[in-house]
Amino acid sequence: MASVFLSYRREDARADAGRLYDRLSARLGAHKVFMDIDDITAGENFVEKLKKTLGQCNHLLLVIGPRGPGEIAGRSGLGALLALGAGLSYAVYAVGTKRLLARAAPLPLAAATFTLAALLITPVLLIEPAVRRPLADAWPLLVYLGVIPTALAYIFFTVGLRRVPATTAGVVSLLEPLTATTLGVMVFGESLGALGMAGAALLLAALLLIARAV
Repeated sequence: MASVFLSYRREDARADAGRLYDRLSARLGAHKVFMDIDDITAGENFVEKLKKTLGQCNHLLLVIGPRGPGEIAGRSGLGALLALGAGLSYAVYAVGTKRLLARAAPLPLAAATFTLAALLITPVLLIEPAVRRPLADAWPLLVYLGVIPTALAYIFFTVGLRRVPATTAGVVSLLEPLTATTLGVMVFGESLGALGMAGAALLLAALLLIARAV
């Protein structure tokens, strides 16, 4: 049972909290230190886990950086810009894959794509120790995520691209984040907000229009 609950502000205190966790774990034992959501196994109800652990711990440590809330809030623009870049990258992927399907079969193309992606992202495991620990603890879920929603899903996506335009496939694939958002609200009690609900409604309307046109 953990006796120290370590919470930190992710925007500017992750590195300091990581060093503090390492020192406390070396002195007290890793099982005695709970590091916020980093110690929650994938698939657990994090709200209930946090409540239960807080009730059991004798000490609570909160680590924050030197910047004020206003300075951190200003970074939301960068987050939105990065999200836009991710969306643009996915659009380029869909269009590029559609063109490559004229010269390659779906399965080899998907295999080549994700092999290259795995090679490029693997160095993250070497430079971010906090990633390795939860992956080791929840390796069956990691295998599931790699096989079902990644490999198998994108094989289906690639096969589907041979039959529909890239624009249609791109819009329909937006069901993925919409489904994840819905699960976040229903399972984890997250708040969507008025703008989020309006965006979800627009996406559903777009999907209905596509379904009628097909």
